[in-house]
Amino acid sequence: MICKSFIFIRPVMKKIFTTTICLLLLTVAHAQKINEKEAQQFLEKVWGYLKTSDSVSFVNLWLPEDSVWQRIHTPIGGTDYMKSFHWLQDFLFPAIISDAKMEPIEIGNEDGKGNEITAMFNTRLHGRMGFSFHVIKINDNWSARSQPHFIAGMDDTK
Repeated sequence: MICKSFIFIRPVMKKIFTTTICLLLLTVAHAQKINEKEAQQFLEKVWGYLKTSDSVSFVNLWLPEDSVWQRIHTPIGGTDYMKSFHWLQDFLFPAIISDAKMEPIEIGNEDGKGNEITAMFNTRLHGRMGFSFHVIKINDNWSARSQPHFIAGMDDTK
């Protein structure tokens, strides 16, 4: 009798344990919101890569800081990220050659892609341009999770 009840309890305990672990992991993964200092550092790093033409470091923004992971994986669409680097660098060329300073960054709402962070630059008298990324935290480091978005517009406040 004891043996039969033990056999029944074992799968139930396994399901409860597995469910609890999954809920904890989802809670920890969802609770990560980027703060202003981290977003500023991430965007300044991207801006530095664009200004120095460091495309390899730019593409590595999509890789978590984990040497084992880096050896066995490459970013999905790695060539697309390289194209994105060149397109973004071409798009931001006026800001790059004028050594434009990054305006205060914007942190958007968290969604299924992560936290959206935006960098903007004044490039002409009333012109503004910039870029944004969705980022998530992996292994205590922020990693890009979408192609960069290009932003251009007029600054009506001047």
